[in-house]
Amino acid sequence: MAYLITCCKDKINPTQQIQGSLNELYRDDIFHQQRVDLIEQAGITLDWSKTLPAYQLYSGKIYSKISPPNWIKPCVEIKILSALFGWIRHTDLIPYYDLKIDKKQGELTRAPYIFWRNSGVLLNVINHNDVDLLSNTYKKAFNGNIPAQIPDGFEFKDRGDCAGHWLENELNNIDCNE
Repeated sequence: MAYLITCCKDKINPTQQIQGSLNELYRDDIFHQQRVDLIEQAGITLDWSKTLPAYQLYSGKIYSKISPPNWIKPCVEIKILSALFGWIRHTDLIPYYDLKIDKKQGELTRAPYIFWRNSGVLLNVINHNDVDLLSNTYKKAFNGNIPAQIPDGFEFKDRGDCAGHWLENELNNIDCNE
């Protein structure tokens, strides 16, 4: 089971020299060509010599609600839907970039959510027991058809705050030693 969350427009620009690589991102075997195409079409230059784990690079509402020990639990899988990279792990090393899921940029003829929806690859890594904490904007990449569970009885009024609090509570209850 994985928790599915969105990336965020608020990012920290890494200053430390921590080397990452496009080829080391989650499920490069599925997403590599789409990532390369989107980076090129959006006209984005990436500095892979300065990266951070995704959960540290993104600094929006959901990310600020999760305590540091919960981000590094080895038995927890959190998949982040990135406008630029598609699905990545929360621990994947990524560089700073600026791309919004619902805005055209560079030579993109359509918004990235349409690019990802048309590629058909995002659904390849979602399981029926995954937990869907995606924002409505990011759900557009699936045409609303995400084969994951929304937490029972949970209403997301402000996805970032509500999802962040909900996920923090969930993660607090996970003991990787059991």
